[in-house]
Amino acid sequence: MISSRMTAMATATAAVLILALGTLAAPASAATRHSTSGAHATFFKVTAPGGVAAPAAASAFTACPVSAFGYGGEAICDTFGFSDYNPNSGTDEAFVIGLDWSIWHAWPGSNGWHSLGGQALHETGNGVGEFSSNPFTIDTLGTDGLRYCRVWPWTRGWGRC
Repeated sequence: MISSRMTAMATATAAVLILALGTLAAPASAATRHSTSGAHATFFKVTAPGGVAAPAAASAFTACPVSAFGYGGEAICDTFGFSDYNPNSGTDEAFVIGLDWSIWHAWPGSNGWHSLGGQALHETGNGVGEFSSNPFTIDTLGTDGLRYCRVWPWTRGWGRC
């Protein structure tokens, strides 16, 4: 079951992802923006290049390109990621569900994407979101369908929200 917040993001008007700060630039139609109530957060849906819907197969998921702060990578198509300013670290960070279904993030100067571990629910429409800004906390649905959080500075593991 996908949370109402994720469902609301999925139904929002789509546009090419452009952050207000201009720090996350995705290839055209590799990510789409979805409105959010946060002042700085930008939620986006990872979509196949050219805006073509990923094939719906129970056991196979499609990889879509993502780019943040000059670091390219791949994420599961038709999942949601976000980018926001982390007030605790003083930098912007971007988050996606990687091809291994764990949460990956990048930030300026990170030299690439880094895994935060965990196992997101293996369903398109799932995503990673911002649970709290103080302290900065991210969340996703786990493989059991329950919400899990991880708190900055990312030294602690995932736990129930």
